[in-house]
Amino acid sequence: MKILDNNESSLGKLIASELDNLLKQVEADIKQRNSIKKYLSQMLKAFEKSDTETLNRLLLKRVKDQLLTSYPIANETLEKLLIDVKRHSEQVFSSLFNRFQEYCESEEISLRGKMPKLFIDHLLEVNMDEKKQTAKIGIVFLKTLDWERIRVTLGRERHRIWDREFNPLSFRDNLLNVHSELLKIKPNPVGWTRLEDIYQSLKRQIQQENPDWKKGGRLVAYYKDEFNADLSKLWKAQINQKIEPPHIELSGIRDPRLSYKVVLPDGKIESYGHMRPKKEEI
Repeated sequence: MKILDNNESSLGKLIASELDNLLKQVEADIKQRNSIKKYLSQMLKAFEKSDTETLNRLLLKRVKDQLLTSYPIANETLEKLLIDVKRHSEQVFSSLFNRFQEYCESEEISLRGKMPKLFIDHLLEVNMDEKKQTAKIGIVFLKTLDWERIRVTLGRERHRIWDREFNPLSFRDNLLNVHSELLKIKPNPVGWTRLEDIYQSLKRQIQQENPDWKKGGRLVAYYKDEFNADLSKLWKAQINQKIEPPHIELSGIRDPRLSYKVVLPDGKIESYGHMRPKKEEI
């Protein structure tokens, strides 16, 4: 039996509004607890599989704070889990350097640096994050420290840097043409041009000549480490007299951000920032 019309009563309207808000709060609470339930289920599954990487990612999620707010008793368990995960992560991380050493020895390539930053095969930069369990290998980002994934990526990135089609004569001529054009814009009495300006010009040139350069997941048409490799190949060709003059010569630069690496024939690496045609002796 209907006693009163709540729609006509200010008190009734207030009660209806509060009931609606309570319902929304309960629904939000249920949604949050379901999220926590799913989170704990994922955590238990990863723990049973000794999946340290997944546990690390789960422990970094914001839902962990929701769990601790709703169930403070979980704090002690998570602290124990953190200790256990850290112990396993340190074991995996410490064994990685030995893996890199074995890989480089078997491939007969150079290894420089120390964990977490290494240089493989002279120019391939590797950065690892123990806490996040991630690795940056050249231009590839891996959400894992699984060695097999790392090993495969190392091979692909080395191929990208060193095994591209390369003709020292064509590259030399291209460098000299760009150098000449840049001198018209920024004259230099002694003929030096910044390698940074040359690199940017070459990159734009490749973008224009190859409209499909983004295929294969590329973010840049011509990466800096590829330019370093090409300079190194050209330098080696000049020293070994594989190409006739004119040759190029390089000099340093004060700002390390504008420097480019050149691998010398003896395996040493020098950093340069300027280029000009070499004056040949008569």
